[in-house]
Amino acid sequence: MMKNNFNKTQNKPFQVSNELIDWLNCQTALTEKLQQLTGDARVDVLAMDWDEHNEWEAKQLGIVEGKLLRREVLILSRQMPCWYARTFVPESCYALAPEFFQRLHHQPLSELIYSQPKVKRESLCYYPLTEYSEEQNWLPKLSQQILEGGLWARLAAFSFQEKEKFFLCEILFEHSLVFSQQGIDD
Repeated sequence: MMKNNFNKTQNKPFQVSNELIDWLNCQTALTEKLQQLTGDARVDVLAMDWDEHNEWEAKQLGIVEGKLLRREVLILSRQMPCWYARTFVPESCYALAPEFFQRLHHQPLSELIYSQPKVKRESLCYYPLTEYSEEQNWLPKLSQQILEGGLWARLAAFSFQEKEKFFLCEILFEHSLVFSQQGIDD
């Protein structure tokens, strides 16, 4: 059973650069946007495992029972980390079509969610991360310059077959994205 508190998180007015706003409000795949902008986008899968839900997932996503599949990736362009993403697939959602979610082992999530009519984004919000944000604890070891440049999270809920939900949290590294937005020339 999922008790969804997700929609309680609302976008709030914060100081955001125009370059970053474009990324935060992007309605298509961020990876495709990065590829078009820089000519290079790579998805490195860091982990993909089943685990019990934790307090953050219960509070923020409403996942209150059962296991979930957690997939963690780092997206890079020209060897520079641009964002970290974590996908959360509750067991009840996965059970609807295991073969669909097994494709995450070898396919980018964007290929699954933006090309499938059985997947619909229900909500999207964004918020800045602070030193107290739980999401900061998820990040792999990164350079201090990237971390000091500002971290913003995009949190999306997707319905699957109009029956269950799964979630995606992307942590954008503002410094890397602004740098990419300026158009890097080789």
